[in-house]
Amino acid sequence: MTDARVEGREVLGGEIGKAGRGDRETPRRDTIIVGRDLAVRLQEALDRAEARRQGVGATLQTQMESLRLDLMRTEGRLLEAREREREVERARVQIAVDYEILNNRVLKKCREQQWQAQQEAQARTGLAFASLDDILSLGDPSVVRGGLRPEASTATRPPLLDWRREREEEEVSSSHRLDRVEREKGKH
Repeated sequence: MTDARVEGREVLGGEIGKAGRGDRETPRRDTIIVGRDLAVRLQEALDRAEARRQGVGATLQTQMESLRLDLMRTEGRLLEAREREREVERARVQIAVDYEILNNRVLKKCREQQWQAQQEAQARTGLAFASLDDILSLGDPSVVRGGLRPEASTATRPPLLDWRREREEEEVSSSHRLDRVEREKGKH
């Protein structure tokens, strides 16, 4: 707009100067022609200034549109990034849940295997002691394989030795002996 003012002043100043000289040299009719000519030139200067202003406005509008598009793209990218973050968080939670489920299954399976191994060990131990009982009762006529004869009385049967109890008693007594020996060594 300042360019239009400057251009308008130049045109106006030049034409007024001509018109002023025309008053002295030419008749009034020439002044009217010069005035019209001046009006046309001023209008042309205003049109050019308006065209420049519209060009600048259009450029600004184009730049604003470009900025709006960039802003929309950026917002879209931010929304996509947030959605990816939510998906990652959901995946983390699911992984943690799956891990707990699998961990519980593994622990349960280990417990079951331990229990089963204990049961098998007890069964083997029971069979071993049953075999030992069978061996010890070989000479006893009141005992048949798998238990007592129905007609045999338990009162007439001789007591079976309890090897486990004897073994425990031996271990306890040997540990007491070691304690006594160590105490005696400490006194000397």
